[in-house]
Amino acid sequence: MRKALLFLAFLGLATSATAQNGMTLAPGSNTLKAIHFKDYPGLGLYSSSAGVMVLGDANGGFSCTNGSGCTTTGTFTLARTNLTEDALQKYGIPISALQQTTGIPLAATETAGNFNISVATNVIVAKGEVTDNETEASVVQFQFVLPHEYVSGGDVTIRLPAALIKTGSPTNNASTLDIAVYEQTNNAVGSDLSTTTAAATFAALDTFYNKDFVITATGLVAGDVLNVVITATVVDSEAGAGTIILNLAPPSVLLDVKG
Repeated sequence: MRKALLFLAFLGLATSATAQNGMTLAPGSNTLKAIHFKDYPGLGLYSSSAGVMVLGDANGGFSCTNGSGCTTTGTFTLARTNLTEDALQKYGIPISALQQTTGIPLAATETAGNFNISVATNVIVAKGEVTDNETEASVVQFQFVLPHEYVSGGDVTIRLPAALIKTGSPTNNASTLDIAVYEQTNNAVGSDLSTTTAAATFAALDTFYNKDFVITATGLVAGDVLNVVITATVVDSEAGAGTIILNLAPPSVLLDVKG
């Protein structure tokens, strides 16, 4: 949502003076008050006793006088660069948008080397391979285009809500979750942009954790394409006592944005 500040004053005197934003105001009026666009979405603002209404931003606007019509001052614009920046806003990735390493949709059954999609009662997650007294690596990927409101070079974080779900009494032996992120230009990619966050581990089984990975955002701009590759390496070292499966809820991309 755009949070450009608007300036609003209702004025009761005909004698005019120039305000700091270049618009015509009347002396003796109420103090000019800054308000947020979101607070007055209809912009149907008036005062039954006021002689003048002024609406605009630092670049210009318009003023209306009862019985005399309206005049404009400058160019009334809402440039994105003048909007308030919101840090690390969340953009969710549905499980249905995840892909196997070959680029095809996730299968509904266990697939070697890949995650699969699992649909329970009103719950959809992605699952890695079943691990039973072994090490299993499962991979899943998605593509993300930085939206037009992304701030060039702003913070980018990939969040993976994940859990190691057990059956029986397995032993988790330092299982990890990691990502690699590549900026794609046409049919080529650069180096991995996920180098500042180590592979995530899990303190307990059957517990979901938000695993955050900070991405090197230098040079990134709106419209850039990011390929995100997620790898779960699950290690069970207890023979025959149970199994472990990594469950992944919908990932998200957190971005600094304006607008």
